[in-house]
Amino acid sequence: MQSWLLLAAFLFLTGYAAWVKHPVFLCIGLLLMVVLIERMIHTTYTVSSDTLTLHTSRYVRDVVVPLSSIQRIDQVQTLRLFGKALSSYLLVVYADEQGETRQVSLMPKNPDDFVDYIQKKRR
Repeated sequence: MQSWLLLAAFLFLTGYAAWVKHPVFLCIGLLLMVVLIERMIHTTYTVSSDTLTLHTSRYVRDVVVPLSSIQRIDQVQTLRLFGKALSSYLLVVYADEQGETRQVSLMPKNPDDFVDYIQKKRR
């Protein structure tokens, strides 16, 4: 939901920049909209037998998380409006190869099923 709100804001600001004839802001707005749409469309999560791979877009490197290094998965809800969370995401906390704790956020369509599937794969 946050991505859609951000896209609507960029669309409004880009339209306003076109209306008042600001070519620099128009180009920046169009570029940001392309990058945001690219991330919204091409984000995939692939779970294999021992890794979780996050592919967000063609412009960003894939993140590979070994399932054995996942320490916890927290569900975080943000942007509450009238008692209902407009967006929620999963925060995966894991340890990388050097032993440092890292975090990555995911927004799967069915977060409960996604967590159950990852826990099943880890066993």
